[in-house]
Amino acid sequence: MPSTTTNLGFYKKNPSTDGNDTFDINTMLNDNWDKVDAQLGAQFADAAPTPVNLVNGLQVVDVPQTAPLENLRITGRTLVNLLGRDGNIGELGTWIGASGSSVTLDTTEYKYGSASAKATVVGANAQIRNNKGGGGYPIDNTKYYILVAEVIGNVPALAMSFENAVGGIGASTGTSVVPNSIFQTIYVTANPAQLSGVTAFYPAVVTPITPTNGQTFSADGFRMYQITQAEYTAIGSMTAAQIAMKYPYVDDAKHVSSPYVIKYGENLLPPFNEWTVNSTTIVVSPYVYSQPATIPSGAWLNVNIPVIPNKDYFLSFTTTGLTVAVFDSTASTAISAYSTNERTFNTGNNSSICVFVNGYGSGTVSNLMLNLGSTAKPFKPRNDDMLAFPNVQLASSVDGKVYDTLFKREGKYFVEKRFKDVVLDGSLPWIYGGGGTGWKYVSFGALSNSIPSSQRLVKYDGKIIGETAPLTAGDQSDLQSNGFFYISISSTDSGWGDSYTPTPQEIQAYFYGWKMSGNITDGTTPYTSGTKYWYVRNPNGTLGGWTPNLPTVRNSILPFYKLTYQLVTPTFEEIQIDGSISLHEGLNQIEVGQGIELREKMPLNSIDGIYFTVNDTRDTATYLKSPISKIINIFKNGKIESQSNRNLIAVDSTWTLNYSDVVTRGIVKPVLHKSAFDPTATYEVSYIVLDQYLLSTPVQAVTGQVASNLKTVVDVLCTNQADIEARVSANEIVARRTYDIQWQFGGVINPWGDNTYASRSRLAAINTVTQNISAGVATKVLYQNENLDNLSEYDTGLSRFTVKNSGTYLISGTLNFSPGMGAGVGCTIFVYANGAAYKTLRADNGSSNSAPMLNFVTQVNFATGSYVEVYVVTSSATVVATNTTLDITQIA
Repeated sequence: MPSTTTNLGFYKKNPSTDGNDTFDINTMLNDNWDKVDAQLGAQFADAAPTPVNLVNGLQVVDVPQTAPLENLRITGRTLVNLLGRDGNIGELGTWIGASGSSVTLDTTEYKYGSASAKATVVGANAQIRNNKGGGGYPIDNTKYYILVAEVIGNVPALAMSFENAVGGIGASTGTSVVPNSIFQTIYVTANPAQLSGVTAFYPAVVTPITPTNGQTFSADGFRMYQITQAEYTAIGSMTAAQIAMKYPYVDDAKHVSSPYVIKYGENLLPPFNEWTVNSTTIVVSPYVYSQPATIPSGAWLNVNIPVIPNKDYFLSFTTTGLTVAVFDSTASTAISAYSTNERTFNTGNNSSICVFVNGYGSGTVSNLMLNLGSTAKPFKPRNDDMLAFPNVQLASSVDGKVYDTLFKREGKYFVEKRFKDVVLDGSLPWIYGGGGTGWKYVSFGALSNSIPSSQRLVKYDGKIIGETAPLTAGDQSDLQSNGFFYISISSTDSGWGDSYTPTPQEIQAYFYGWKMSGNITDGTTPYTSGTKYWYVRNPNGTLGGWTPNLPTVRNSILPFYKLTYQLVTPTFEEIQIDGSISLHEGLNQIEVGQGIELREKMPLNSIDGIYFTVNDTRDTATYLKSPISKIINIFKNGKIESQSNRNLIAVDSTWTLNYSDVVTRGIVKPVLHKSAFDPTATYEVSYIVLDQYLLSTPVQAVTGQVASNLKTVVDVLCTNQADIEARVSANEIVARRTYDIQWQFGGVINPWGDNTYASRSRLAAINTVTQNISAGVATKVLYQNENLDNLSEYDTGLSRFTVKNSGTYLISGTLNFSPGMGAGVGCTIFVYANGAAYKTLRADNGSSNSAPMLNFVTQVNFATGSYVEVYVVTSSATVVATNTTLDITQIA
């Protein structure tokens, strides 16, 4: 019988049965040659790349050819929770239970933070709602909204509701769910027709079916987002799980932060030394496990692996006597029972599985492999790829039409920034403006390249503040066309009485987190005259300790105001990355996420004198930046260390990942025995942050492409090789100039590439005429004469220094004032970059000298093209005297 070959489908005869057939040239030769030619032609043609589209979370991508993942692109997204941080219920505050329920703080069952709001039913109309003072949360009733929360309890049903703050009726109520012992997502949307006449609302969880007295329910993670009409329509066909993923809880406003992509190896199982064991076992090599006969029956080792729900996986291995099984993540329900056979299994509804090796008596398991699909693949050790973008933030407009973009070009990664974040603190040149009864407004400027009214402002307490013009009360803001930013502050926040005008330094103290007061008792009396006191403001709104001295440093426990605004012209920044990714032929398991910390130095300490660790709640000195959700790698002096998921902390050189310790800050902490600890070494850890709602909005989409045939794979590799060689050669030149003193030049080589003073960026300028300074106005200091300007970077007409070479600059000088300056006159000196305040050079609260000379010095980093100026603000009218100097030198 004739047959065909497996790969190319060649027609062939069976000599024993077809030996006497007539030879057909077309069938036996020409058709087969055509197939060869077509296959080779397909591999060497200029084929279009295969697009790769990724979403947040775990997914499977099928590609036709092993190739690098190219042209990666991530777009920004900003979620603005219009409830601020109120939905993260750390304390009850204004959360109440209405007439049918009493509400308490539950610190045992919660989804976010440290507590939830728990209601106990005592009558009809049981609910949990926020009776925010001032008439509720304001809304624009011409927009679309979604309100979401997580609930748990034993009442018959729960639903989410917009409660009209004016009429006390539900403007819109969502579909109810039957709560149980696991937090579930509930939500409600509202459109302009439903919100007609509504100007403010209260978020509420209601009981559409009357519950029984004594029953309870809890709620957490309240958030409300403004959405587009298209989003509003699409929500009608989304599940609650999809709603939770697309509109997760975030504190106040968050951008996409520190995104990453991980491609798991073809073998999804790690080596045995990273598994959890319940007894003494022998790991002969990374993928060979031996169990001697002396071990009691029931010995086991296991490992948890993330998987895609309802997907087929193949489990292959070689065994003598030991069995392998697959359970759900809790190891309570078998997905594939213990067996010595290789097999295919389906994950069902599980997003994580637990693979067990078990046996009675002696035995060995080797080359254990778990791969996607229903067929076995040749054994390979696990080899993951990761591409991470630490310290990158990608923002967007509320409607998502304008966004930052991360992209690759010529082997490097860049971000096109269309939004800019500014921390509003006491270093800015704040100017008093005016105000009304119970409030005042201040300003600074200019925010160069800003679009008017495009700002989003997050107050220190998480309140979202939008655009209002003109300002009419506290907690409003206005970004004008000239770049000046105005913000109004209530007297209850600032402590400034209606008849009092704060000085620039007192405004700065407010933005450093201090409240001014006229009493020493509790800080509630606004200041109008007499002795001044400043109180520490706590994050929960209460006041702490006080001082009679004007604060010039930050209150470290209070967050700053944070301003985000849109840019007229986008900027482009090259960014740091870590890693690269290639996809293997066939099915790839890929994870997309955010909130990655790379190579953070570990503040190791041994609390018990035996084990060294971090993130131990018994010692805050061991805290990393954040609690850990998942450890990627641990490094010692830059090299990856061995780590294990053992539940027993061993005495060897391997790090143990401890998941069960009650003093662990987060899900896991790494632990090392003292015998392996090197006090002279530098230890670092890369990890995924646990509480991502404090840091980031989830990545929504990642796009890329892979080459689709042999020719395009080679083309990509050749291009990448050229890009790599260009970057390596540039680094080699810098290294030689830094370390090889005999290369090209004789003598020590400086960052300018030579030993000549004249090649350095250097300015020495001085003023030749006096200059009047108005009270409370940020005024540029004019230096009319240059004594030295090596690279012609200073413009005497504009008193502006324009940077030719990016780097670190030393800025120093003196500011002389003419005689007659009153004692106690405050003075703040700033360096401006590109028309906006960049850094405070000096803040002086005044002296008894009527003609003071103030020195200043600082180091700053500037990019090529930046322009630098010096500004001054004084609390009273003053005169800058002659011989005021400015010196700028590039030092690195």
